[in-house]
Amino acid sequence: MGIIIFLSIICVLLLALVHFLGREHLRKFTYLQKFTDASSQTREWTYPGSTGRRGMRTIVLRADQPFTALVGFRLGIPLLHYSGVDYYGYVSSDADHTAAFATYIGRGPATFIFLVNADFPAERISISADDTDQQLPPQETYPPHWYQRLGFYG
Repeated sequence: MGIIIFLSIICVLLLALVHFLGREHLRKFTYLQKFTDASSQTREWTYPGSTGRRGMRTIVLRADQPFTALVGFRLGIPLLHYSGVDYYGYVSSDADHTAAFATYIGRGPATFIFLVNADFPAERISISADDTDQQLPPQETYPPHWYQRLGFYG
């Protein structure tokens, strides 16, 4: 009987911790979306989705000056009626003012967000992921999370 009470208390404490951390992450993603939406240094690129297989793909940012950028995506959780922005990486341009990174792309559409740290408007950065871009070696690689490998979120 005592072990059941002990395990029940542990389960309640773990659920409370998961609830707290989940709520804090959602709040953080909301703040990041508000900041991103108000920033003039934000650039978006939408991957339309594909019927092909999912996997790693190289995305390339190009400009006429040096730059750095945070890499993120618009996060939507329809079940919770929630949307936000999740930054998960960082890129820095090379001598040719090009930044290439490899990231996981699923079958569904995705909107990538780039928060640029440069002294020029973000509109001066072009973003692409065509077949010629796939030949460039990525400077950074962001592999999928375990749940993406199972087919969730992408």
